[in-house]
Amino acid sequence: MLAVTNAGSRAARLTAVLSVVSADGVSIPVPAGLSICRTDASSGTCVGVKATSVVFDAEPDRVITFAAFASSREDVSALQSGHGVLQVRFRQGNDTIGTASLEIGGTHVIGSL
Repeated sequence: MLAVTNAGSRAARLTAVLSVVSADGVSIPVPAGLSICRTDASSGTCVGVKATSVVFDAEPDRVITFAAFASSREDVSALQSGHGVLQVRFRQGNDTIGTASLEIGGTHVIGSL
């Protein structure tokens, strides 16, 4: 689970893009079985579809939550064994305005835009 807050003073239409970064910091292709979705903060259920990128509106000071999914144990095992870490990049147009890393099997992560 990932929670972010728009720390800006106005609403923004953003895209959350799932990526995988290798242990040496290089972006590698996202395995087909990995996805994210925006979630309802109170229930944790997906709002919309699971995909490698999600477009959403970020209102100022409103918490927005996401969940990451793996469709197979192999996808998770490769990340847990140090071959990569899930990263979500928050983009506005062509600009990356924030990032957050997700530890597989780890703790809840909070990021800021």
